[in-house]
Amino acid sequence: MREQIVFWVVRVVRPLMVRWLEERALRLPQSRRVALAERFGIPVSVVEQIEHTLREQVLQALRQTR
Repeated sequence: MREQIVFWVVRVVRPLMVRWLEERALRLPQSRRVALAERFGIPVSVVEQIEHTLREQVLQALRQTR
């Protein structure tokens, strides 16, 4: 029974979670990016690069999880 539940989660829930994380959860609003850039004295593009890198790392780890 447990194996069937795990199989179901992997096959059904994980793709939905990945899509949600890509599209919504791992995105900062533009105003927050600007605020972070101003706070740390860096260009907004650096904040965007960090955001992108973190998002890709999280998604890669999730995709590799069995």
